[in-house]
Amino acid sequence: MIDAKIRVLIVEDHLVFAETMSLALRAQSDMEVAGLATDAGQAMNYLKNHFVDVVLLDMRLDKEEGLDALSKLREVDPEVAILILTAVRDPRSAAFAVAHGAAGFLTKDMPLGEVMRGIRDASKGRAVMEPSMASEVLGILSGRRQWIGDDLTKREVEVLRLLDLGNSAQEIAIELKISLNTARNHIARIISKLNCHSMLEAVSIARREGILE
Repeated sequence: MIDAKIRVLIVEDHLVFAETMSLALRAQSDMEVAGLATDAGQAMNYLKNHFVDVVLLDMRLDKEEGLDALSKLREVDPEVAILILTAVRDPRSAAFAVAHGAAGFLTKDMPLGEVMRGIRDASKGRAVMEPSMASEVLGILSGRRQWIGDDLTKREVEVLRLLDLGNSAQEIAIELKISLNTARNHIARIISKLNCHSMLEAVSIARREGILE
């Protein structure tokens, strides 16, 4: 009996990179491209109607962050393995992604062979991590670096900086080219993560803890 191929959903808004990844997947005898989505909405709809083994998720989508999309996709299909693939080397974001259900975290400058190996491992339920960041990420996850604000994403720090400059949620949405609702969600998560009660208090804590340096 021939084993079923690993079905991979690519969630990537840079079409050239998405096509390159599609070609690489199709060249593997044990994989197939289940589908291609350019944002979380398309990916969610696909997961609702199709079986997928692994989601290859870009960290920075045009309309939202991959970490936001991660939570939405986990709600639709808690069992699917979601691999974050990004151009940004950020151990804190990697740790946040893993802590919130990602199967692992890979970078776009890795050799394609290593990415393919990561997909195979993720499909078997194994944790996957970019080797050069593994030690630091594991340190964060194990609690050795649990500082205030350590779980803030890069986008959330960007939002904090704009709050520090006196921008409103609407002004932040315009500056970052995101929806007002997304900007408000970022602010709500910042307030929750910093364990405070207002935007002003969040900025005060961020200054005190050196998050905005």
